[in-house]
Amino acid sequence: DQSFIVGFDNSVHIFDINGNETSMFPLASERTVEDELYDPATKQLFVRSITPAHDGQVAAIGAHMDVYDLSGNLKSSFDFGRKPYHMSLNPANGHIYVPNGDAAVIWSVDTRAPMQAVSIHLGDSVEQIVPSGDGSVLYLASRLGGSYIGEYDQDSGAFESFTSGTWPL
Repeated sequence: DQSFIVGFDNSVHIFDINGNETSMFPLASERTVEDELYDPATKQLFVRSITPAHDGQVAAIGAHMDVYDLSGNLKSSFDFGRKPYHMSLNPANGHIYVPNGDAAVIWSVDTRAPMQAVSIHLGDSVEQIVPSGDGSVLYLASRLGGSYIGEYDQDSGAFESFTSGTWPL
């Protein structure tokens, strides 16, 4: 199936290879959508959002994940963490990783059974995650709390980091 999936703030539009819209569906509107990711293996769209700031908060916090099929049916919905960053799909093991800003936690979501996010406690203010080609290693980048690049071996659980020292701001 060759199609383009385009996510907007409150909706998802699907286009065929010729650019004709074939379908669309609305997203939950009570949260602010920050990131969308399609997993071709499970044919599901993962939508990460946050609860908007309210009652004197200065920033929005509280991560939320909605999982849709391509017909727009909501398959799963759950809350996790605070101050999430960009989602990264590891197609080798079918997991989405979400770094949690200002905390030593990375969230892992199994795309085959997306009912919850499981915490992996490592790193410090990780902002980006890139899986290795075979998916066995996660490379982590942090600029806060130590400014380092890390390597996490998912099979052994080993974590190594390279610290450059104090970077000028």
